[in-house]
Amino acid sequence: SLTLSTKTVDHNIAKKYIGQLVWLISYPNIRVQFQSAWGLANLALLDDDARLKIHSAGGTKTLFEWYTDMDHMVQLETLAAVANLTLSSEICEEMVDRHKCIPFFIDLVISNKLKHAQFACIALANLAYKESFREMIRSSGGIVALVGCIMSHDYQKRRHGCRALANMALSGSKEIEQVFESKGLLDKVIKMAIRAEIQTQQEVVALLRNLMCHNKLRALLVERGLSKALANSRSSVFENVVQWCQEIDAVLQQTDLLLQNHSNNIGGSSISNSG
Repeated sequence: SLTLSTKTVDHNIAKKYIGQLVWLISYPNIRVQFQSAWGLANLALLDDDARLKIHSAGGTKTLFEWYTDMDHMVQLETLAAVANLTLSSEICEEMVDRHKCIPFFIDLVISNKLKHAQFACIALANLAYKESFREMIRSSGGIVALVGCIMSHDYQKRRHGCRALANMALSGSKEIEQVFESKGLLDKVIKMAIRAEIQTQQEVVALLRNLMCHNKLRALLVERGLSKALANSRSSVFENVVQWCQEIDAVLQQTDLLLQNHSNNIGGSSISNSG
C-alpha cells in the first residue's frame, strides 16, 4: 500500500524494499509473484530514482527472464512494470540491447491478448521517443502493428497506438507516409479528432501535428478536413493540445498560401503560337 501513497516519506520507505520485491518475482507462489510485480509497477511509475533502483537490483533482467513462466495475471503486472521502466532512457538501452524487447513488444501488440497488447503498445510509444529505437521498431514491422492498433475496436489500443505512431512520425520515414496515404487510416484518425474525446485528445492531436510535418501528407490532411476536425480541440483543457493546434493552424495557413500562389501562377500563364 505504501507504493500507492502520495507522500514522499512513504515512497522512500517503499524504495528500501525494492530488492526484496525483485527477489519475490521468482518465488513459487502466484499470489506472491502478482503482488511483487504490482508493487514494482507502482514504484516504477514514481520517478527515475525508483526505476534505476529496480534496474540496479536486477529487476529488469528478472521481469524479462521469468515472464514466459508466469501466470496470465502476473504477466500483466509484469508488463505494467516493464512499460513503466521504459520511461528511463538508461534502462531502455539495456532492454533493447540485452533483452531484445522491441520484437518482444511487437509480437504482443499483434497477439490476441488484449491487455498484453495495450501494455506493449505503451512501451513501444515510450521507446519511440528515441530516433534509433524508431528505426528498429520500423525495421521490425512495428509500424504495421501499430496501425493495427488504431484500426482496432479496442479503445485503449487506439489511444496508445496513436501515441506510438505520433512518436514514430517524428522521423522522416517513407513507410509512415505510405501507410497514412491509405484513405481508411487517415479517415479513422480524423474521425477520432472530430470526436475530441478528453481521454484520447492528446494522443490524436499529437499524431496529426507530427503527420503535418511530412510534406507528402500535408495536402491529404487538408483534403480530409483537418482544420474542421480540430474545432473542439482548439479550446482543449490541455495546454499542449491547444499549442499543437496552433502549430497545425500555422502550417495550414502556409499551405493555403502556397496553394493560392500555385493557382495564381497557373491561371496567369498562357501558351501562344508564334509564327
